[in-house]
Amino acid sequence: MVRQAGEHAVLVSHLAKYRSLMPSLALLFHLVECAAQGTGGPVSDTAAELAIVWCRYLEAHARRVYESVTAGPRLAAARLATQIRAGKLPDPFQARTARLKGWAGLTEADEVAAAIAVLEEHHWLRAVEVPTTEKGGRRTVKYAVNPAVRSSRA
Repeated sequence: MVRQAGEHAVLVSHLAKYRSLMPSLALLFHLVECAAQGTGGPVSDTAAELAIVWCRYLEAHARRVYESVTAGPRLAAARLATQIRAGKLPDPFQARTARLKGWAGLTEADEVAAAIAVLEEHHWLRAVEVPTTEKGGRRTVKYAVNPAVRSSRA
């Protein structure tokens, strides 16, 4: 198991269980081997290697299963990026404006916020705070689109 930087907490938690899974599998494989051959002794290298192979196999499946959770912000960002490129949002725009459009995967405030955070990280968007008026009011943040994003159609 190779842990990657910035791995989602749910995946880290799942993979942490492999510390006990690998030796448990090695012992099971060893016991099957001992029963088949009528022998005993310490866990064999073959059983340990087989357990490692199984853990790698199971890790690949776990990554696919958790992809829906771990890739959520990236998928939302890709959806929002498509809409930005298509010119379906004003420049600058509010997160609320994007949410109210009702686009799949961008209907909840947290989905839009996650998408915006990813796009800010990749310099697609820049947060611009709009000052309040003399009457007061809520703090407003708009997101300016990087002009290079709109001009390129890649």
